[in-house]
Amino acid sequence: MSTPQAKIGTALPFRRLSFDADGENRMSTSDRALLVPQFPDYVEDPEHGTELQPVARHGPVSSPLGHNSKSQVHVPIPSDLADAALDFNSMTQEDVYEMSLLTYTAISTDPQEFYEKHDLRPKRFQYPRHTEILVGVTVYNEPKHLLRRTLLSVVQNIWYLNIRTQSKVWGRKSWTKIVVCILIDGLESVDPGVLDVLTTIGLYQNGLCKKTTEQGEEVTGHLFEFTSHLATHLGCEDYPDGNNDSPSVEARSMKFPVQLMLLMKASNCGKLNSYRWLYNGFAKVLDPNITVHLDVGTKLGKQALFKLWKEFDLEPMLAAACGEISCSLGGNWLNILNPIVAAQNFEYKVGFQLDRTFESATGFLSLLPGACSAYRYVGSAGKPLEDMLLGDPTWIQGHGDLRPSLSPVNLNRHLADDRVICFRIISKPRTHWLLKYVPVTATTDIPMTTTDFINQRRRWLNGAFFSTIYVLKRCGHLLRSDHTRIRKVAFFIPLLHSVLALVLAWFSLAAFLLTTFTINSISGDPPKDAPAGGFPFGKATPIVNAVIQIVYLATVLFQFILALGSRPRNHRVSYIISFAIFGLIQAYLIMNLVYLVKRVADYKADDTGSSNYAYIGEFYADIGQSTIIVAGFSVFGVYVLSALLALDPWHLFTSFAQFLFISSSYVNILSIYAFSNTHDVSWGRKGRHQDTEAGQSQEGPRPATIERRFTFSDQDPNIRSAATQRDETPQARNREYQEALARATAEDETVSRERKRPQVLAVADAMMEFRTVLLASYIFSNIFICLIVMNDSLKILWWLGDSYWHKVWFFRIWLWANSISFLIRIRRVKCDEKKPACHRCTSTGRKCDGYALMQKINPRDVAQGRMLLPRVATIDSQSLLPLEERRALGYFHSVISPRLSSARDGYFWTHLVMQLSESEAVVKHTILSISSLFESSEGKSVAPYTERFALQHYTQAIQRLKTIHSEPLVLLVCILFICVEYLLANNKIALQHCQHGLAIMEKCSNPWARRYLMPVFRRMTAVPMLFGPEDIESESMPALTYMIPTKFYCMEDAQYMMDDIFNRVVRLCHMRHRGVVFDMTEEYNTVGNHLQTWQTLFEKLKVDTTSLLYQAQERSLFMRLKLSYLELSADFRYEEHMGTFRQVLQLASWQSERSTKQSSFELAYTPMLFFTILKCPDLSIRLPAVRLMKKLGSPTEGICENLQMLTTSREVIKQEHGVEIVDVEC
Repeated sequence: MSTPQAKIGTALPFRRLSFDADGENRMSTSDRALLVPQFPDYVEDPEHGTELQPVARHGPVSSPLGHNSKSQVHVPIPSDLADAALDFNSMTQEDVYEMSLLTYTAISTDPQEFYEKHDLRPKRFQYPRHTEILVGVTVYNEPKHLLRRTLLSVVQNIWYLNIRTQSKVWGRKSWTKIVVCILIDGLESVDPGVLDVLTTIGLYQNGLCKKTTEQGEEVTGHLFEFTSHLATHLGCEDYPDGNNDSPSVEARSMKFPVQLMLLMKASNCGKLNSYRWLYNGFAKVLDPNITVHLDVGTKLGKQALFKLWKEFDLEPMLAAACGEISCSLGGNWLNILNPIVAAQNFEYKVGFQLDRTFESATGFLSLLPGACSAYRYVGSAGKPLEDMLLGDPTWIQGHGDLRPSLSPVNLNRHLADDRVICFRIISKPRTHWLLKYVPVTATTDIPMTTTDFINQRRRWLNGAFFSTIYVLKRCGHLLRSDHTRIRKVAFFIPLLHSVLALVLAWFSLAAFLLTTFTINSISGDPPKDAPAGGFPFGKATPIVNAVIQIVYLATVLFQFILALGSRPRNHRVSYIISFAIFGLIQAYLIMNLVYLVKRVADYKADDTGSSNYAYIGEFYADIGQSTIIVAGFSVFGVYVLSALLALDPWHLFTSFAQFLFISSSYVNILSIYAFSNTHDVSWGRKGRHQDTEAGQSQEGPRPATIERRFTFSDQDPNIRSAATQRDETPQARNREYQEALARATAEDETVSRERKRPQVLAVADAMMEFRTVLLASYIFSNIFICLIVMNDSLKILWWLGDSYWHKVWFFRIWLWANSISFLIRIRRVKCDEKKPACHRCTSTGRKCDGYALMQKINPRDVAQGRMLLPRVATIDSQSLLPLEERRALGYFHSVISPRLSSARDGYFWTHLVMQLSESEAVVKHTILSISSLFESSEGKSVAPYTERFALQHYTQAIQRLKTIHSEPLVLLVCILFICVEYLLANNKIALQHCQHGLAIMEKCSNPWARRYLMPVFRRMTAVPMLFGPEDIESESMPALTYMIPTKFYCMEDAQYMMDDIFNRVVRLCHMRHRGVVFDMTEEYNTVGNHLQTWQTLFEKLKVDTTSLLYQAQERSLFMRLKLSYLELSADFRYEEHMGTFRQVLQLASWQSERSTKQSSFELAYTPMLFFTILKCPDLSIRLPAVRLMKKLGSPTEGICENLQMLTTSREVIKQEHGVEIVDVEC
């Protein structure tokens, strides 16, 4: 597949980092087309209010890209919906298109091909919008109230970004930088109420979808795009701010639009397929900074989106982050009465207070929950994202020849895609990405029945088990990354913990059985010579214990029968009874543990040694007092301590007891079911009829509710006939909208769906065989442990002694192993982000020191533009660099990079170069040299920076460059070396670097280099001919290829073509002055045609022509070309074009009132003014031109000597007019 041309004219965020030689990070891009301005007219209808004129509802709009021209239609929204939120009198034509028309696209391609054949709304505008955050919401068969909850929380988060008016990124137009994409996994499974909600917000209209395209291809996805006033349509226009952060009514208003996309997949292909559409399809077009994963039903906490984004903004090497997932406990926490909900609530809290905080300290999270996590797009692109999406069943069907991907291990590990990508990100070769836990909260819907709970945990447990094995087998890949040695050692800490946790999980079945039997035996069956009786039933206790053991073993064996025999939904009652049995046995065990603790305390308090419970004290002593104390603290104390450190202990009071009672069921029911169903690699969705295999289509009749609310525009005789064809009148659209609104506000429906059982997978036999082997290993290994501990007949194991010591050593090993697993994870939770005094600290009276700045900021440094970029302290952050280097890097980022930037390469200097300094030592040394030389040249150096410091790093950069074989990196360093040489006043060497870089760039085919570096080198093409030696062979200078576009979509397109024509003109002028023989007439006509083409395309570029900026840019571009082009004419008389010279002077004068001096690779106004001074015979124009050249230029503007041109200009005026200019400012 050929790589298309790079996108142009798009503002890019702070995230591009590397360009691997193997193409891992290559993301192809293409030119974006202008939004087709086919707006319907408006009329006033006395009955229906403001309504769009009837348009061809299914009339295709020709695609500007030339692909799928008949697959896209634009449909007016119902007038009732428009009247509720839109003010047509204050809307521009572009707003009318965006907020009054729903765009439908029938997709017949794979996600991988979407980028090549389709486009998205944000990229079709005159100035394509930059997407900072792409929010992906995955939907399966969840009810409508969960979708409303998620969308409302997203709107509230966007509102917070909108009110940050002092931010450089966010503010009133924040909604233009956020796209919310809803991905529905299959038409057959979607809840009808969800379609009603989507209809009420304008994102869906029934009857638009097609089964086949005009070309006869089967439609695989239905894409809807609309910009909706979500808060208005969801019935919440004011922000519900309980703590009055925004007191003004205007500030609380959420009446702003939101960019929405809806993808309805034609068939159920699984969650991974939804992610493939999100990344390989939509993200590839939108090119977002970060992508946020949300499961439908997730309710984001206040400021969650901003806090997640802020972490990425502060830490450029942060590749992914997650927040805390909390359980939805219902109104007044009534769901906590359900033991399954309470146990999950405790499990979630402990998981984030222990696991995520512990792992975040190392920079390696083992899990990024899909319910609420964020990824830097460039950080996850390449191999990490590819590995995560390999489990997509549609990809597997298309790559059946790749047998390893169909192995049971791989299919099961793809169930934990959010675990695999974590390891792949941090082990990415030649990078040093990090992962982090961010203290933000998101509430999600959880299973509330045993059936949903078991199905969910089957996927979680199997995915976690096999993904952990996958990671441990490839832990050596960490050594290929560019992380520091300290960081790599830190990564192995959670890996070692994973090994320990894996072993404990494998033998937990035997551990629970042995613990239950042993504890009950000690308390209920004392030695015959002991004076005390059994507890709690006296002499009958051994009999009760025997019954409990029989029931326990029978229930465990029954779990294998249930797990191997049928699905949980067929045995709901059996599983409820099993949970109850294990809960009662666990309660009995806890009662015996309390009894033993009490008797041990009595034994210790009895100084006479005549206690009736000496046998208990002896067992306690044999196990070891330290073992018991450490185990007790690690199991109970760690929970309490972590909750107190997090200032969130409420789950200890509301859920701890329920968790203790259900804890044995986690192993005896959930683990057994998971290992017994490793052949089932479906996602086990909660809710109605979730037991279908991922990726398989469902057969059977369509439910009546779906048939009533979902129809296709092309005829489907099985669904509807011509007699029932949809009414397309405005009245019908309003009626359909009102009906959907009524249904959306009603209670959720219970839909009964009869379906045939799914077909058997092609690899079913292999999966069943694998399940048998794994389950046998699991069962017999646990039975073997039980026999060793409890059976006296194993005398051959003489080193363990009798069965009594078997029990002692078992408890020693098991308790210490669990203690280590708990203690290693305890860590204080960071403060929230409200520095320097966060709410968590001030509300509890403690000192806030969770986030430490790198250094104290001097107010004078802020005033002088030398404030360092604030960063979150990490193990291998800049805080480990020497103070001089940290200061130089901060000065480069805060002062120099903005000065070097122009309107077209701001991202290159302020973001790309800074990020590469984190991963490439040669770039870091070069910008350290530039920073030192630049500050010294401006006379503002307050630190002991000397030329020796600059040359030292420049020398190191040259040495590093000798070992680099990457063409893109060599080209980027070439640009930086040019800056260094000009700062050192080595103009000749700088021009040599420029020529060498142009020669390399001409032959370079790397897409990354051609996208980001080609524009810079194209603007430098004319520099050697303008300011180099006179004998330079211009005809042999590299000519960087440029394809003449058929249309300008933004101002940058015009500027790029202008650069190419300007280079041609300069080359021809230089060749003529050197006396090179060539066909002057042909070249003259060619340049003239290009100039005419440029002006024609520029006139079609539709922008606000009343803008002074537009007028200035238009004149600037045209005057620059016209002056250079006319220089080629042999019979040109400059006296006849005095008006042109005056326009140049007027334009430069206007620019001087709003611009400051800059040092960049733009030639800007200096050549135009210099040309005017040399060629214009009028002294009244020449003198102002000299003053403006002095004001607009700078000593190194455009990598040329402005002082030399000023001196030349002064000499020309003296010779031709006899006027001597002593001070240029005169």
